[in-house]
Amino acid sequence: MKRSIAVSWEGYANLFSGVIEETRSGKGGDVKILLPSNEGGCNGRYDYTAKGQGSWSVACTNNLAASGTFSAFGNGKGASGEGVDALGRKVKYTMGGAL
Repeated sequence: MKRSIAVSWEGYANLFSGVIEETRSGKGGDVKILLPSNEGGCNGRYDYTAKGQGSWSVACTNNLAASGTFSAFGNGKGASGEGVDALGRKVKYTMGGAL
């Protein structure tokens, strides 16, 4: 499943957006994200920990890694989340519904 995503990552001057590829598996799934300016990509995982709530983590080819929590908007309606990267910088995102 593909979804649109907008990300605010401290240390990046601008908000960046793109498409996230999601593969669901049980109470979670795997994600792939492309970083802006040909900086590589990220692979990650998310898991629901309660109804509409969960945790996520990503590891990127440019040696960045981040993790945090999210809130889902409803089945197939997207989610928003926040967390920090390995350097303590804030990461926030909003993911749209299925494309």
